[in-house]
Amino acid sequence: MNRRIAAGLVGLALAGKLILLAVLVWRGPGPGIFIDSATYLGPARALLATGRYATGPEPSAGPELLRTPGYPAFLALVFAVFGERLWVASALGACLSAATALALLYLFTEPFGERPAAWAAVLLSFEPGSFCRSLDILSETFFTLLLVLGLAALVAVVGRPEPRSAPAFLGGVALALATLVRPILVFLLPVLALALLAVSLRRRWGGGRRAAVLGAFLLGPTLLVGGWMARNARVAGSFSLVPVSGAQLLHRRAAAVVARVEGIPLTEAQERLGIREAFFRHRGPGAEAEMFGSQRYRDLFPGTAGLSLFELDRKWRGEAMEIFRAHPAATLAATARGSLLLLFAPASLILSVHFDLVRPDPEVQRLYDDQEVRALTASLARHHPVLFTVSTLLVVQVAALLLLALLGAVRSWRGGRRAAHALLLVTLGYLIAASSSTDAVDDRYRVPLMPVVCLYAAAGLAPRT
Repeated sequence: MNRRIAAGLVGLALAGKLILLAVLVWRGPGPGIFIDSATYLGPARALLATGRYATGPEPSAGPELLRTPGYPAFLALVFAVFGERLWVASALGACLSAATALALLYLFTEPFGERPAAWAAVLLSFEPGSFCRSLDILSETFFTLLLVLGLAALVAVVGRPEPRSAPAFLGGVALALATLVRPILVFLLPVLALALLAVSLRRRWGGGRRAAVLGAFLLGPTLLVGGWMARNARVAGSFSLVPVSGAQLLHRRAAAVVARVEGIPLTEAQERLGIREAFFRHRGPGAEAEMFGSQRYRDLFPGTAGLSLFELDRKWRGEAMEIFRAHPAATLAATARGSLLLLFAPASLILSVHFDLVRPDPEVQRLYDDQEVRALTASLARHHPVLFTVSTLLVVQVAALLLLALLGAVRSWRGGRRAAHALLLVTLGYLIAASSSTDAVDDRYRVPLMPVVCLYAAAGLAPRT
């Protein structure tokens, strides 16, 4: 397959996404609006109406702390140009997904070859999860494009005998912007800097050239990510990126450990660890009745009600670490299970319900919430045979893609250009480890992995000649 054919197929996939969006808008339920979408729309509306980065456009709204500004700023720009038409944001998401595929086609020829890069672009364009989730009003597709652009720039740095500062700078800026879209990359940035340092030492770059490349790479993260942390220090008294890691560790990962150790349902473990408090603090005072009924939050949580979001997040992080230290084997097992969910959870489970194609049986919903995979599989086969069949086919498709990617990774490593492949594989491993929580049952968290997976699957399918 050559570039022209691959680019045409990327365009065909984009047309398919836009047709799917038109059908969704025409017959309902419209663009992909999920619970998390509101947490991006509020700050976007605030930026557009007031110029402040706040939780909403109301004058009384406080500063937004839970969401970094990347995706809300993108939405605000879209609304400023087109008005608040959510279908336009969804259509642009499809275009961003196509741009990611084209980035694989044109920017990764050097480490993989033209044929594998062409196949990777096509595989990513038609991969069901990336295809459907590109229409979501969520940050994953925008984040994935920036991630791929950043990785392409770093691959260009290590792919040439003579290092250059310009691509290192562009890579740092792209990855810093990606971090401001989804803060999950914040710990990957120093890892990639160390990887560049290791390459420079192995290749014996001169001290001045090494400092220039590393300094160029770190400039963007220092100014952009460090600048946002300084903003949080000014408005909230904490030099941190976002106060969400503690809740993720305690109510997602540690809850899975507690459920495994005590043999109780996941939802019961989450309730015991206080997930309702996290929902309330993250959604705001308007969610008090939804979370606690007629009871008051301050009466139920007198010890933490007065803590700021950052203080509470540090407390939750400490509690999670105590659970991990007390149960290391269960922690490893829960993490491995989360990785499997991340890699194999089919898009059909969420999208079929979201698009009103299926009304899940109560037993199916309970098993899904508790992530009892074997029982859920049997219950799906019994109550929703069509959904079971579609989901099974999607799992088989993902499994085939991952097997091809494994083969392609081995071939690519043996074929040389190991510095470039080390950067890509380290990033892939980091994303899997960082995303392997109970949230991984939502396949949208797999979307950022798929460009790298498709590159290596293409290398396994059509090896470099």
